[in-house]
Amino acid sequence: MKPQKNDPWRRVRFIVLSLLLSGGLWAQTQSGSASANGQSSSGQSSSSQQPAGSGWEQQFFWMEGLQFSSNHYGRIWVLNNAAGFHLTKRLSLEVGLPFYNVNSSQGNVSGLGDVYAQLELLTALPAARLTTSLTVTAPTGNKSAGLSSGRPTVDFTNGLAHRWSMIGLFGNAGVADTIANSAYFVRPVSSYGWVGHFEAGGELFPNGHIGVGAAAYDILPFGSQTIYQRGNGNGNVLGSLMGGSGSGMGGGLLGGGMGHSGAKATGSSGLDRDNGGAAWVDISPIRSINIELSYSRSVHFDLNTFAVSINSNIWSLIHSH
Repeated sequence: MKPQKNDPWRRVRFIVLSLLLSGGLWAQTQSGSASANGQSSSGQSSSSQQPAGSGWEQQFFWMEGLQFSSNHYGRIWVLNNAAGFHLTKRLSLEVGLPFYNVNSSQGNVSGLGDVYAQLELLTALPAARLTTSLTVTAPTGNKSAGLSSGRPTVDFTNGLAHRWSMIGLFGNAGVADTIANSAYFVRPVSSYGWVGHFEAGGELFPNGHIGVGAAAYDILPFGSQTIYQRGNGNGNVLGSLMGGSGSGMGGGLLGGGMGHSGAKATGSSGLDRDNGGAAWVDISPIRSINIELSYSRSVHFDLNTFAVSINSNIWSLIHSH
């Protein structure tokens, strides 16, 4: 395999990542911060949404989310069940378990994914809001079906966001030993291997019920990588996606010392390197329900994905009635 060319942007990405990670550690030492507005870095409602009102009390939350993602690989449904607790005004703990249904060219497969726990800290800085999260997973999913990497994983991410009236901007950076799904892209593979991940974008809010946004992302792996196709493990979907001619992902990424056997592929950092962008429309008919329609484009893998997701704070709905 040919040695990788020197990329000056790698240094820039890692400098930004280091600054954000350092900012997250600094923010945890601050005690005089105001509570955040309860939205994720992209402007969507966070699962650990802060309680409303001036008299804050510890509050339990129960979230249900359904996401449908479709591209030329196939169609994937993910039902995410999560519950958590606000430990303080700024700190929350969430535990969840996703359930997958994958319909690809190799047939259907359904099953549980990896159970996860997330600790999230929200801090108001002078010019922005900082979100620091630590997410860990346990390998409860089926590795042979691509619903898990078969190993525990960890993800440490920091995000900065600021909103001016109708306009919001955000950016986040993190380091992890797996590539997680995003709000607009359920990945056709699960992975294991260290990566840096970056995202930046903005959103326009015409009113309190609608948001229109766009973002660009970059996945920068380093070291050995292993990926598993989501499906029943038969056939050679990875070979057609990543090494086939014409359409498909990567156009021969599995060459040069990399190996694959139908449902699994191993190789260097070029195996799951990715970058692209997304655009979406958020609709919130009521405070506790969010509907998102999105389109994303993976430049590196030549993959166009359309997705629909519905997220609801069940606990808030129950108490509102």
